[in-house]
Amino acid sequence: MTYIKTGYPKNRKTPWKNNWRYNWRSYEDAKKFVHSLNLKSKKEWAKFAKSKNRPKDIPSSVRQVYQRDGTWKGWGDWLGTGTIASFDLEFRPFSEARKFTRSLKFKSGTEWRKYARSSKKPDDIPIEAETVYKAKGTWTNWEDFLNTGKKPTKQPWRPFSEAREFAHSLNLRGGMAWREYSKSGKRPIDIPGDPATVYKKEWIGMGDWVGTGYIAHTKRRYATYDVAKKFCQSHGITSGTLRKNGWRAYCKNNVIPKEIPARPDHVYRKEGTWKGWGDFTGTGIIADMNKQKFYLAWPEAKKEYRKLAKKHGIKGLSDWIRFLKTHKLPANLPTQPNRVYTKERVWRKMK
Repeated sequence: MTYIKTGYPKNRKTPWKNNWRYNWRSYEDAKKFVHSLNLKSKKEWAKFAKSKNRPKDIPSSVRQVYQRDGTWKGWGDWLGTGTIASFDLEFRPFSEARKFTRSLKFKSGTEWRKYARSSKKPDDIPIEAETVYKAKGTWTNWEDFLNTGKKPTKQPWRPFSEAREFAHSLNLRGGMAWREYSKSGKRPIDIPGDPATVYKKEWIGMGDWVGTGYIAHTKRRYATYDVAKKFCQSHGITSGTLRKNGWRAYCKNNVIPKEIPARPDHVYRKEGTWKGWGDFTGTGIIADMNKQKFYLAWPEAKKEYRKLAKKHGIKGLSDWIRFLKTHKLPANLPTQPNRVYTKERVWRKMK
């Protein structure tokens, strides 16, 4: 039996546990032992490698050890299954692959894909020939690859409406499902894998493409602010909250039209038409955080307060509180000036 010396890793005083030691079995001798186990996958090997049955002179991290001495040939060779990872496959040169595919006399890329998914296709010819040979700079077009006799077209895609109808027929649930399908090898050659790029003018969104109806909020086309406001007020909504008769509560319990946004404050604020929930609901109520924008500056407000004090005989805080219970102030005057005009220290007896 042959052994190899892996030595110690650089810049370390002690070997790595389970990965480094002297006198591992050579790759060929270790491989013979592993073949006798009849393991079928890397997962089965990992389970065996952790068990007490693994000989001490065969490493658990076989790829790491045998790659260092240049003897590693892949998991298919190590386990004896013959499987080769897709990224390790070596395909035929484009000219030889083309010669083979032309002998099949297919008339379209769709026929080729159907054949390629069968067990008849040689392993050294890729299913996604266009992708593989484009990366190598040797790809021309499907008409040339298959020798269909047709002239290559610059735009070999189906019209958008037909392509979308095909996508709808797949009953996919979203963009992720579409991307998985697109890479599966089942997609017809005249249907693009990236429809958003190909159909820029017609493109609405992935929900429209696969038929779920979902459209990203940023791409939806909503009704005007006045139309949405009219809808809101027609349903007796009095605020934007989750409370009873609130807009968010209504949206949670009811289906609103697609053209009405669930977050009108976000949508219409971007458009510059939003005027606050008081205007949207028709209550006229202004949020406390926004009220200060509409209040008079203190010098002007002070004049108005003194006019009110003189007219209604307000001489102190108790008079002011009683006044507010029976009178409504103009929108540009706060009911509690001491909280709004904090820097001016305004609360004094009104004469």
